[in-house]
This record gives sequence, structure tokens and C-alpha cells, in this order.
Amino acid sequence: MNTFKSIFSGVLVAALLSFSPASVLAVQALMVRSFTVSLSPGTSEALQSESYTMTITNTTTNANGSSGDADLVDITIPTGFGVTSPSVVNPNWSASVLGSTLSAVHSGNASNKLEPGESLEITFVGQASGVNGEYTFTTQLSKGGSVF
Repeated sequence: MNTFKSIFSGVLVAALLSFSPASVLAVQALMVRSFTVSLSPGTSEALQSESYTMTITNTTTNANGSSGDADLVDITIPTGFGVTSPSVVNPNWSASVLGSTLSAVHSGNASNKLEPGESLEITFVGQASGVNGEYTFTTQLSKGGSVF
């Protein structure tokens, strides 16, 4: 039996710094933008179509009270892996595949974005090629064009 394993991760740390008039470095805000990604099932038989659920959780923390929400998820589909029929469980989001990218985009008002602590489920039908091995999906979370 040929199997594959999916690997996901994503973390970006951002610190906003500025100089005061006295030329003293001051930290104005610290926001750690991060997220986790899981895929179920995590392994599958090669050349078999299977339904998958990818869960993206916004784990952003911030000390300044500003929003750490997200409005776009981009997932690079690995070479040798096909993806069709993407959908998002949340009605304020939509999913599509263009080339080698599966995207989920927020389409509702600001209160329905992916807030810190919230999760978004993306479902799709996938099929790995006949090559046994791991397939890595590179995942990006962003807000207004700024990548986490």
C-alpha cells in the first residue's frame, strides 16, 4: 500500500518598533501572528480519491488590543497531488482552486473574519499520485494582503 503524509505549519512574529523624539527605542506594540493547520485524514492510499478536511486555527496573540484577524488562506498544492471540489464550512468564506493554489477568502463583513482563537474548516477531494512519499502543503494566512 502506498501512503502519503501531509505536513503543515505556519508562524510569523511581528514587532512594531519606533524611535521617540529623544532617540530612545521604544516598543509600541507586540503581536505574534501565528496559526496551526491540521489535515484529516493524514495518510491515504495513493491513486485513490479521498475527502479531506483541513482545519486552520488562528493562534495570534497580541499585547496592544489590535485585531489579529485574517481574511485569506492560501494553500500551495504539492506537485503530484490533485485537489477538486473545495468548500468552506463557514458561509462567510468561499474556496477555489486556481492552478496549484487552493484559496479560501472571507466574503462577509468584518465581524466574520478568522479571529484569534477561531478555526476555519476547508474541505476538498484530493488524490495523491502513484509516488509513495510525503506531500507538503505550504499554507499562508493573511489579512489585507499582509502575510502572517
